[in-house]
Amino acid sequence: MGVFVFLPLVLPLTAWPIARLAEQHLHPRAATWLLSAVAGVFAVCSTLCLALLMVVGTAQLPGNPLPDGWSDPEVREAVPYDEVAGKAAIPALLSVLAACVRTVWRHQRVRRRAERALAGLPATPVAVLRDELPYAYALPGRRDRVVVSTGMLTGLRPAERRALFAHERAHLARRHHRFLLTVQLAARANPFLRPLRTAVAYTAERWADEEAAQAIGSRRTVALAVGRSALISRGAPVATLAGFAAMGPVPRRVAALLSPAPAGRVWPPFSRRWAWPRGGPPWVPRRRRCPRRTRRSRCSSSCTRPPRYSRAAARRTAGYGGYGGSAGYGGYGGYGGYGGYGGPGAYPPCRTGVRAPGHPVAGRASPSPPLASYDRLRHTHTSTVL
Repeated sequence: MGVFVFLPLVLPLTAWPIARLAEQHLHPRAATWLLSAVAGVFAVCSTLCLALLMVVGTAQLPGNPLPDGWSDPEVREAVPYDEVAGKAAIPALLSVLAACVRTVWRHQRVRRRAERALAGLPATPVAVLRDELPYAYALPGRRDRVVVSTGMLTGLRPAERRALFAHERAHLARRHHRFLLTVQLAARANPFLRPLRTAVAYTAERWADEEAAQAIGSRRTVALAVGRSALISRGAPVATLAGFAAMGPVPRRVAALLSPAPAGRVWPPFSRRWAWPRGGPPWVPRRRRCPRRTRRSRCSSSCTRPPRYSRAAARRTAGYGGYGGSAGYGGYGGYGGYGGYGGPGAYPPCRTGVRAPGHPVAGRASPSPPLASYDRLRHTHTSTVL
């Protein structure tokens, strides 16, 4: 195995390009789910790798309480510098566990304090606090509530207030605090996953922006509310609680709201994904078509496609000149007298797009023959070409 044992520890280095691609090419909802899942998987893998390195490297050291059988000699030989890696994994694993526990404890402490502060207020979905400091955030719990201060409401217009409430309700309905907590724990477990934490904070806000714009029916109003509140807001009390304008680059959010709404469908439908392309299966020979599909283009001597005639085509060509005077099919020999049917629509579109000299556009037009003579010449000329 060699150095590949340490691959779970360095694989999160790919988090930055993954985050950039997801932000630019995916819907905010899909990007939030994807990046949160990737962050969680990478964090779990790197933590398990540290635990296995600690077990393999320190199981046979004197004074270690772990059983000696936990470290197989063959496994120790596969891990380069097993003793050094095992000793280094101990403090790294302890720091990861301490950071994760501290993050969860702080998140729960802030939620308990916020619920305790709102205990004296009426049990309404929106809790308005008399505070000059402008802030607004979604507080999940037994009763999901939107917490907003009077300072924030004073700085917004009525339509922008509706956008604010719709934004915070979207945070609560979609449980965005769980995504934010997941990426926070992942970033504590492996510092290489910090780009995913920033990306999920942005995509979660973008997700709520799109939900709010759909709820109130105006993307411009939501953009104005986001920009105005960002100038006066102080944000949420903790990073794992979703605020209105604290998380994510505000200029990018405003620019996205002023642009058309992103496509809701991430992947094409199943029927389209597995349908045959135009023209049938790839192993069926397709009919070659001429690049210039015009009625007035006549076949020339370089076109090998057999012409097809119809009575309707003969009627359309009346007045444009018929047979004679054209040498379009003179190269077939013996039938040059009938070569070139000089009328639009009589021949199918030509691959070469070259007009024969007998075409009316070329200046050569002759009287149209009667329909009976056209029927006789049709069979003669078609058999000659074939």
